Amino acid sequence: MNLKKMNLIIEQILLLYSYNIYDDNIIQLIVKQNKYILRDIFDTYKNKLNVKYLSANCNALDLLLEPEYINKISIDRLCNVQSTNLSKTLCKLYYSGIYDFKVFLRNKGTLSYNQYTVDFITENPRCVNYDSLASNKMAKDLLLYLIPILDKKKIERYGNYFFLFLFRNENMMEYVANNIQMLSNLYKIDQSRIAKQLSRNPNCFEFWKIRKTDFNNIINNITLVKLFDNYIDLQELLCNENIDNISKELNFNIIDFYNKFMSSSNIPEVYKQYTYDSNVFWTIVISRKCKSLDFLTNFKHNLDYKELCCNEYAIPLLVEYTNKNYLNWDTLSLNKNAISILKDNIDRINWDNLSLNINAIDILKSHKDKINYENLALNINAIELLEEYIITNKKYSKTFWNNLSTNPSIFYVF
Repeated sequence: MNLKKMNLIIEQILLLYSYNIYDDNIIQLIVKQNKYILRDIFDTYKNKLNVKYLSANCNALDLLLEPEYINKISIDRLCNVQSTNLSKTLCKLYYSGIYDFKVFLRNKGTLSYNQYTVDFITENPRCVNYDSLASNKMAKDLLLYLIPILDKKKIERYGNYFFLFLFRNENMMEYVANNIQMLSNLYKIDQSRIAKQLSRNPNCFEFWKIRKTDFNNIINNITLVKLFDNYIDLQELLCNENIDNISKELNFNIIDFYNKFMSSSNIPEVYKQYTYDSNVFWTIVISRKCKSLDFLTNFKHNLDYKELCCNEYAIPLLVEYTNKNYLNWDTLSLNKNAISILKDNIDRINWDNLSLNINAIDILKSHKDKINYENLALNINAIELLEEYIITNKKYSKTFWNNLSTNPSIFYVF
């Protein structure tokens, strides 16, 4: 344990004992609570850190509340932070009177969407944006409370989008499954739009399970009407990050689904041609976004391998692809799952992009002269390299310190 950490613990204990209201067990629990403090080397250069960028750092909340920083915080950036302590920090700043209430109102869309600010917006309902809140997976209880009491003006203003965005919410599947008829009729939400939002949802299988949707029955006699009646958008489903689990939960085969769809005489040929068999479909939709390796492998001859380079699920296909000259090495250098390919093709690497790659640390350590340190400053796994760079170099750009200020790893838990 370093001296700084030990002194902080001693200060905490002495302060708590001075209150004379806590017993030893309570003090021990309080002291054990996590606190983030700057690593020694970054603490030494603390004056170079930019508070504006620190405001976007999920581990900087304790530091930002210190007197030298509290008046300089960027609330706009802070509202985007992903931290379990964010609501508590926002409440302290809100009630401190340091910042105008309008700055919080200006960010109500961000506040309502951020899953870590539910406590804050519950306490400060003027900061709620209903559209954004509908997508917030941690706001289930608040949403279930609000939906029945939304007044007519708010419904008229937010109705369609608010309820449409509920279908994106991973934790609202039970509610929308049990109320979908009422919602679609009352707010005249188009079924195809519902299908698009729902099919993007990683937990959409819960919706179809509750409604007892038989996918195999749909697949064996497929029509557009039947798809939309069951709120299915095949294109969005193919790009769903949880597609393999969804097909497993609902006991259907996504490859069979696509093949039956394309061979069905009930689907207009023009619709199939322009939506599911176009260059855009295979290049932009499937090559870039499809999360099913089985589907990608089955249709590998249809893929655009240049676009496939950004797909983290497609690495086995890229490994076996023989025309390495065709690959997009700029994009591939950013792909965190492509390390084995990059190690075998060092001369093709884009080093600016690789410096951002969180899984490329071993390669970067072996080629320090090629590192872009301004980009590396953003890399959460590069702390050892960054500490070494600061110690051995005396010239640092403003961009380097700005980027470093956003890096959560410049802090450690004590």
